[in-house]
Formats: sequence, C-alpha cells, structure tokens
Amino acid sequence: IPVDVEHPINLVTMVFDNLDNSSRKLAREAALDFVNNPALSNVLIAVYVMSQRFYVLQPYTSDRAKARQAIEAATGRAETQYPNLSQQMIEQMQIIANSADFGPGPNAPPQAQSAVISNQNPQVPTFSGVPASGLGTGGTGLDKALAQITLNTYRTIETAALEQQARASIYTFLNVVREQRLLLGRKSLLYFSTGLVIPPNLVDVMRTTMSEANRAN
Repeated sequence: IPVDVEHPINLVTMVFDNLDNSSRKLAREAALDFVNNPALSNVLIAVYVMSQRFYVLQPYTSDRAKARQAIEAATGRAETQYPNLSQQMIEQMQIIANSADFGPGPNAPPQAQSAVISNQNPQVPTFSGVPASGLGTGGTGLDKALAQITLNTYRTIETAALEQQARASIYTFLNVVREQRLLLGRKSLLYFSTGLVIPPNLVDVMRTTMSEANRAN
C-alpha cells in the first residue's frame, strides 16, 4: 500500500476479539478483502488480538503481505477441543434439567426437590445413553439436580466472563483511540467479534470511548 508522507496518513486498526469457528472465517474473509482492495492508498494497518490477553500481531504497516500474514495468524487457528466439548456437555445438562421424566424443575417446592434426589425411579437415558452422574438406576433424580447445579454455575460464570470480556474490549477501544488522537489524518478501528454485550455499569465508559473517537477523528 503506497504511503505519501506529504499527506495525512490513514490508520486502520484491526481488532480480533474472542472469535469462534464460524466468525473466525467470516472475519478473515472481510479483513483480507479490505487489505486486498486495490483502491487503498496511504493506509497503515495494525492487527491486534483480544483473547485472555492483548496481543500485537502486526504494528502499523503499509506492507500488504505483512498485514495478510497477521490476519491469517489472528483468524487461522483456534483451540476448539474445550469449547466444543463444553458445548456438548451443556446441551446434555439442558436435556436432563428440562426433561419432565427427571422430576420437578428448579422452582419446585423444597419437598419436591428432596423427593427428586431420593427417588428410586428407573433410569431415564440421556442422548449419550447414561445419566450424567453415571449412577445408573436410581440416579435420575440426582442427575437432574446435578444438571441444574452445573447449568446455574455455568450461567453465573459465563455472565461474569462476558462482563470481563466487555470491559477489556471497551478499554482496548478507548486506549487505541486516545493514543492516536495526536496524529493528523483519518483513523479507523475495525472490530471483529462474535458479539459485544455491554453491561449497564460500562455504558458510560462506552459513551466516553465514542466521544473520544469523535474528537480524535
């Protein structure tokens, strides 16, 4: 990408944030389409990745090959074993917890819950063929209770993780914007993610980020 030092530069910051398998492919295609656009001129591209930490895969460069290489690295490989296995387990827990054959739901009276845990009904197979606890006959009521505990734990921690992820993403935006405000020219931030949920306590920070971006051009 040719750079004309006599004119204001255009900075493009690409941030890839916690992509899953499907969004990883879409993000790669979109980012490469942008880099391969022959109409681009006087553009410097940086590639960042947000995961458990913040990673700089490519500082600002006018080299298309380097930008493409960084995009491929950001979107090419993913650790899929744990997410896929976890999703299968959550789906199994949902089947058990929502099945009427496994006793009353989590909002049932305490007496009903106690009856569920102590019942001696015949085994009700899940899609895997055995109850989650592996207790066999007589374990169906306990399986439902354990499934509900697992789901509640998963949902609580997932909510906290999403809030933490949102906080990291928003403050990344804010710092990227603030660091570029002294440079003349046009600046853009391209954000690739499966989605960003902004919790109520971070709405003001997001508004501040948008205001900073407007002032920094």
